[in-house]
Amino acid sequence: MLKIAICDDELNTRKTLRGFLESYSDVGQTDFEIKEYSSGDALIGSYPPKIDILLLDIGMDGSDGIETARIIRRFDSEVCIIFVTSISQRAIDGYAVRAFSFIKKPVDYFELSHELSCAIKSLKYKDEDPVVTIKSRGQLYRLFVKRISYCEVKGHSLYIHENNSLTEYRFSITDLEQILAQYGFFRCHASYLVNSSYIKQIKTASIILITGTEIPVSQRKRQQFLRDLSRYWGETL
Repeated sequence: MLKIAICDDELNTRKTLRGFLESYSDVGQTDFEIKEYSSGDALIGSYPPKIDILLLDIGMDGSDGIETARIIRRFDSEVCIIFVTSISQRAIDGYAVRAFSFIKKPVDYFELSHELSCAIKSLKYKDEDPVVTIKSRGQLYRLFVKRISYCEVKGHSLYIHENNSLTEYRFSITDLEQILAQYGFFRCHASYLVNSSYIKQIKTASIILITGTEIPVSQRKRQQFLRDLSRYWGETL
């Protein structure tokens, strides 16, 4: 079941969106759990543990949609944000928060259904956990890409952090960087390779991950790291 949140300060718009979602669910045989919020502040204040798709108005009192999305991106890098707005001039601001798409008000059912179909396909792709294989000490090991938060070199060993586990390998971090580059892994330090999906905050000389771990960013690697990350995320850093 997909979890969808509607955040809009107009009651009629929320009712319309809910009705369209229910119609889409009936036709597409897709089960939705729908939650409604009347403001960005209300959404942030009681953010659910998991949202797959967020239909977010831009023009709201208090925290507007763009500011709400910026705050959400600090702790939820995965939710698929679709802006629902009558303020077309603000649409370009949505790219800074990695918006999936935009729907203009008044909302048209067929436009919404198209964007939903695209978003659901995107989510299904994200759910796939790619696997790569490395060879260490004569043995083959399968690594589940999405479970890796970062890798680090200590001495002659490579340590890979996966979920709550830490495993030691004899493998080149440079070779691993080439294998994982297509999945959004970037070198921020000679001894560190980070999964961009786990990045919560980028500081001057370090990165804070969503796990709370802080890893260093070297001065030598910083500019190239930011350029690579910017191209991958599609935004200016």
